Amino acid sequence: MFRQIYESVPTPYRTQEELPAVGTGIGAFLYNPYLVEQPRLYGEEMYLLAGLFVRREQTATANHTLHLVGFTQIIRWPSWDTRHWVFDGITGEFLRDDPAIPPLALGGDLVEGADGSIWMYTAWTGGWIELNPVTMASITGSTLDKAKYGNPASIETPLVDRANNILVCAESSGVARIKIYNFTTGTWIRDIEVSGPPAQIMPESNKYAYVYCHNGIINLINYVDGRVLSALKAPAPTDTQYLTQIGSQKFAYDRFHRRLLAFQMVVNNADGSSASTIKGWYPVPLPVRIMQPIPLIAPRAGRTVPYLTRLYGDAGEPVAGVHVQGAISGVNVNIAPGITDNNGYALVQGIATAAGSAILTVSAEVITS
Repeated sequence: MFRQIYESVPTPYRTQEELPAVGTGIGAFLYNPYLVEQPRLYGEEMYLLAGLFVRREQTATANHTLHLVGFTQIIRWPSWDTRHWVFDGITGEFLRDDPAIPPLALGGDLVEGADGSIWMYTAWTGGWIELNPVTMASITGSTLDKAKYGNPASIETPLVDRANNILVCAESSGVARIKIYNFTTGTWIRDIEVSGPPAQIMPESNKYAYVYCHNGIINLINYVDGRVLSALKAPAPTDTQYLTQIGSQKFAYDRFHRRLLAFQMVVNNADGSSASTIKGWYPVPLPVRIMQPIPLIAPRAGRTVPYLTRLYGDAGEPVAGVHVQGAISGVNVNIAPGITDNNGYALVQGIATAAGSAILTVSAEVITS
């Protein structure tokens, strides 16, 4: 599971007064009239997310900022707009609007590379192009050529790692697998099976990435060695109204504070102001099951007997560093508690002072809040 440790202020919308009519003709028309119905005060609302990413930048309280890019419905021509909100990485306060993606780029998705580069899918080319991370303008000649990387119908949720010369991407058609290519030559290197069809692939650090799957499981992978290192359940959404809408939720990984970030669209407030925020979580395993203890040698009166047990998390992962207690009924036994190792195993030791039948139960208590 994840413990929430951060929350930004809601994304600010522009008021109706900040979106005045422009001239005559289509510039003076009122679009999306529901936005001006009482008691609404704002002339826009979010309807689609493009991306969430983290950028190194010094503020008064932090050395990084959080960036959310999305599309809004507005009351003026052309009835929609692109926004780029910037938040402080520590306090969560809104700092400013930055240049958004080009309105006519017809882009619907942004992803972050391992080097902090930003890539956008555009319908003009049916592919991904790199953007200048400051101006958000496209970089000439940066298109990812799908014919170079196995020629799928489209390259899905790519992760570019120039340092390791690797392109990571999801396999098409909803398969629970990611594909690894040589970034320069396009040569296929390997496939990695993951917990579900990938929805996002986020850089964690050198050669590591988090894969958010459509079934709500997050895998930590080593894409250089081709290993899945862990599995965790993604934070549960606070609002389910938009879950069936594509582009209503985006994740990112904050490499500065080693936390998972997520933005999910929720219902606006009654006055039309936004209630949607960026939230940050730190992974904390949630134990849900403990294995029945197994004696490793035959129990005898007067003999110290080690009992093996194992603690599992909510995604089937081992839970480490937890004290395990033992209790025996039936005979007088002295019990020494154990602690789970990195694989979730623990040894509880007991010595009976007399012969007889006994039942050993084990328990573990974990603080997750």
